[in-house]
Amino acid sequence: MKLTYQENQNGQLIPQVEYPENQPLGRFGSIAVEKLKEEQPAEYQMKLMQGELMTYGHTIDKKVWERVAALAEQMEQQNPLTLEEQQNLETATKIRNNYREQAIELAMSELL
Repeated sequence: MKLTYQENQNGQLIPQVEYPENQPLGRFGSIAVEKLKEEQPAEYQMKLMQGELMTYGHTIDKKVWERVAALAEQMEQQNPLTLEEQQNLETATKIRNNYREQAIELAMSELL
């Protein structure tokens, strides 16, 4: 990744960060970058200046989604849908969405 700079009004050079492969950060990548900026500003600045900030965000986003998928699958295996629930599409969707939301909360607490 090539890093270019733009001069601001005060004469400071500001790095111009490009998204890897022109893809914006996902939900959890954005949260991870903001959290890094607030909790570890020196690390944030270092990643920003080295051109690694977006890669960091994309990596975290991918890890969280992978963990969400694994947790949701685990929840469904531990509490399988009954035959009646499987036959009712609305009920099955609600239960699976509930598993997914719980998995998102767990994955966020683990990885963010």
